[in-house]
Amino acid sequence: MYDIITVGAGPAGSYFSGLASKNGFKVLQLDFKSEIGIPNHCSGLVNERIIKYSGDDLVLEKPEGATIFTPQGSIELKNRNMVVIDRIGLDKKLSNEAIESGTILSLNSRFIEFKRENNAIAVYYQRKGKIEKASTKILVGADGPASNVKRNLGISGPLLLPSIQFDIKKRDSNVKIWLNRKKIKDFFAWEVPQGQSSEVGISGRYSLDFPYDLLSNYPKIEIFRKRGGLIPIGKSTLGVPGIYLIGDAAVANKATTGGGLLGAFKSAEYLMSSLNKTDTLTSYRKLWESGFGRDIRNAYFLRKIIDKTEILYNLWYNTFKFSNKVINKVGDVDYPEIAAMAILDISIIYAPILLKYFISDLVQIHNYSKQ
Repeated sequence: MYDIITVGAGPAGSYFSGLASKNGFKVLQLDFKSEIGIPNHCSGLVNERIIKYSGDDLVLEKPEGATIFTPQGSIELKNRNMVVIDRIGLDKKLSNEAIESGTILSLNSRFIEFKRENNAIAVYYQRKGKIEKASTKILVGADGPASNVKRNLGISGPLLLPSIQFDIKKRDSNVKIWLNRKKIKDFFAWEVPQGQSSEVGISGRYSLDFPYDLLSNYPKIEIFRKRGGLIPIGKSTLGVPGIYLIGDAAVANKATTGGGLLGAFKSAEYLMSSLNKTDTLTSYRKLWESGFGRDIRNAYFLRKIIDKTEILYNLWYNTFKFSNKVINKVGDVDYPEIAAMAILDISIIYAPILLKYFISDLVQIHNYSKQ
């Protein structure tokens, strides 16, 4: 009998398992992969606060800034707080730390289902072609956006945006973001420097061919890896008594950027702090909703606004130009709502000027709809 079985060995699962093992819990961790961190689904672009969890040794790049490309023109942003970390290295490091703390890791182990039996939770998983069973007091789903633990709970999943990423032999020092709802229907495209290489990617349900358009600008660039993943967009769900969700399985990522590392760490910490409480789920929910979960909720609300208004490119482009200095000062990939509020304040000041851009956008949208 285990105290905890964690499903998933990404950042959320391994970090939580390590914390639990250090606090005396007997932990079994299951992951369907044969190697930790492979394949990687994340660019590794984060705020430098993540170094608290990763360590300086995993920093690949410190971008000088970001260029945002829109149909109306480009916007240059400077932010010294961005870093790019080695995401495969992070997964391996957190996993090793969990194992050193006492976690038992079982790779090539695909979670199938759970059943409540005799005041315990029976977990069934497939390993090397055989069905195996382990019993636990607590089950933790850290198995990503399409969580099988969540599915077994009967909890409906969030919207899942597919992504495709290319690793290319291209040295750069600047992040690039493409916003264009005519070509990228429901998210954005990016290029992120990663030391001696760069990642070009896109997320969205109808636009996965866009990276090929970007790569056509570099006909001699070597593509040495192609991969993909899913980004969950929706409201956070934390589980039920005895069976809890963390990380992407809980939708602990920002709907504005897709970033989920800080949410993975925060949800793991909140759950760990709640395990010895009389009502673990209530404690976990309170910590989440009063802490980082509040920012996740705000980001989801902001995402809805962006989805409805991003096509107003004249308005957005000129608002960003007026707000450039403020964005450079307060911009944060983990807390984009702070910059959003600053932009709103600037918009109120420049409202008479911005009104003409809004009208121009409406005319363009009307003409486009008639085509």
